[in-house]
Amino acid sequence: MSKFKDKFHLSPEQSLIFAKKRMDENIYCGMKMENREVTFPQTQTILNGVNVPNV
Repeated sequence: MSKFKDKFHLSPEQSLIFAKKRMDENIYCGMKMENREVTFPQTQTILNGVNVPNV
Protein backbone atom coordinates (compact mmCIF):
# COMPACT_ATOMS: atom_id res chain seq x y z
CA MET A 1 0.00 0.00 0.00
CA SER A 2 1.34 3.40 -1.00
CA LYS A 3 2.01 6.18 1.47
CA PHE A 4 0.56 8.67 -1.01
CA LYS A 5 -3.11 8.50 -2.01
CA ASP A 6 -2.61 10.06 -5.46
CA LYS A 7 0.95 10.23 -6.79
CA PHE A 8 -0.07 12.70 -9.52
CA HIS A 9 -1.35 15.37 -7.11
CA LEU A 10 1.23 15.73 -4.35
CA SER A 11 1.84 18.63 -2.04
CA PRO A 12 5.29 20.28 -2.27
CA GLU A 13 6.36 18.48 0.91
CA GLN A 14 5.24 15.10 -0.45
CA SER A 15 7.01 15.79 -3.76
CA LEU A 16 10.27 16.47 -1.93
CA ILE A 17 9.98 13.27 0.12
CA PHE A 18 9.26 11.25 -3.02
CA ALA A 19 12.18 12.84 -4.94
CA LYS A 20 14.66 12.15 -2.13
CA LYS A 21 13.45 8.56 -1.87
CA ARG A 22 14.03 7.95 -5.59
CA MET A 23 17.19 10.06 -6.06
CA ASP A 24 19.66 7.16 -6.29
CA GLU A 25 17.49 5.34 -8.85
CA ASN A 26 17.14 8.49 -10.98
CA ILE A 27 20.89 9.15 -10.97
CA TYR A 28 21.62 5.51 -11.84
CA CYS A 29 19.17 5.62 -14.79
CA GLY A 30 20.73 8.87 -16.00
CA MET A 31 24.18 7.32 -15.89
CA LYS A 32 22.95 4.33 -17.91
CA MET A 33 21.42 6.63 -20.54
CA GLU A 34 24.84 8.29 -20.90
CA ASN A 35 26.43 4.82 -21.40
CA ARG A 36 28.49 5.12 -18.21
CA GLU A 37 29.86 1.89 -16.79
CA VAL A 38 28.44 2.10 -13.27
CA THR A 39 26.43 -0.31 -11.14
CA PHE A 40 23.58 0.56 -8.82
CA PRO A 41 25.64 -0.25 -5.67
CA GLN A 42 28.45 1.99 -6.98
CA THR A 43 25.92 4.79 -7.46
CA GLN A 44 24.73 4.42 -3.87
CA THR A 45 28.33 4.41 -2.62
CA ILE A 46 29.11 7.62 -4.52
CA LEU A 47 26.01 9.30 -3.10
CA ASN A 48 27.18 8.32 0.40
CA GLY A 49 30.37 10.33 -0.22
CA VAL A 50 32.80 7.47 -0.84
CA ASN A 51 35.08 7.60 -3.86
CA VAL A 52 34.76 4.61 -6.22
CA PRO A 53 37.85 3.76 -8.30
CA ASN A 54 37.50 3.85 -12.11
CA VAL A 55 34.12 5.60 -12.02
